Amino acid sequence: MTDVVVVTGATGRQGGSVARRLLADGVPVRALVRQPGSDAAKSLAAAGAELVTGDLTDRASLEPALSGARAVFSVQTPDINDLASDVERVGGLNLVEAARRAGVSQFVHSSVARLGSFLRQAALGKAGEWGNARYWESKAVVGQALPDAGFASWTEIRPAFFMSNLTRPSIWFENLTGETIVTAVDPDKPLAVVAVQDIGSAAAAAFADPHRFHGHAIELAGEVLSLNEMTAALTAAGTPTRVEAVTPEQGKARGMLPELIDNQVAMNNAEITATPAIAARFGVPLTSFADWAGQRLR
Repeated sequence: MTDVVVVTGATGRQGGSVARRLLADGVPVRALVRQPGSDAAKSLAAAGAELVTGDLTDRASLEPALSGARAVFSVQTPDINDLASDVERVGGLNLVEAARRAGVSQFVHSSVARLGSFLRQAALGKAGEWGNARYWESKAVVGQALPDAGFASWTEIRPAFFMSNLTRPSIWFENLTGETIVTAVDPDKPLAVVAVQDIGSAAAAAFADPHRFHGHAIELAGEVLSLNEMTAALTAAGTPTRVEAVTPEQGKARGMLPELIDNQVAMNNAEITATPAIAARFGVPLTSFADWAGQRLR
């Protein structure tokens, strides 16, 4: 066993944030990548990460990455080209089982805020009220497996709506790159939001203190703001942005993804479960939306 932390999704937003924060803290990082020759993978290697080729959908390919590792950061994403596929669930459970067999002692997994509320409502037969229930069910699979997986320490991080979703190109913007956020969310509806860099901070804190973070599902949000407030902050930071509310029918006519519309409609009635106070109790540093918007232009 070594001090190595295996990071999945290391060439993406969440895994990349975790890998770079750990490297900055002097923690040895082994990045699981599918394409070691990509620019993102080469950048990680240049920053000091060890690259190991593997694919979450192929359990046997995970063994070299996990061999001798102390801990794992886990994150999975759906197949954007086939949102009905099971790739997220399969990959997550493969990682849990492979890490268990490799003797990894700590497992830190990233899912999504409000997941606990969904599971309680689903148990009452109300999953249909959550828009695209499959999205939430897929996010729940790994977290539900952790308590009985046998890890000495496990933690689930549940980040809120990513601030970076409002960085163009993005499916939240008309034609991906326009100035207008076209959405079925009420522009005045308060939303919990988080900077991806705060996920790196939360994961690094958990890896540094496994005992204190063991068994916790930590909702992560740096601020609670409406889309109107966020677009005002983006504009003030030098990125002119406006928001336009549409009905689901109007959104579909304008080419919005049906799954995105369903989730946005559900967000209008969603309770706020992630607040800055939660992460603050664990000593995790948080980023305000205005600071995040300003950092993007530096």
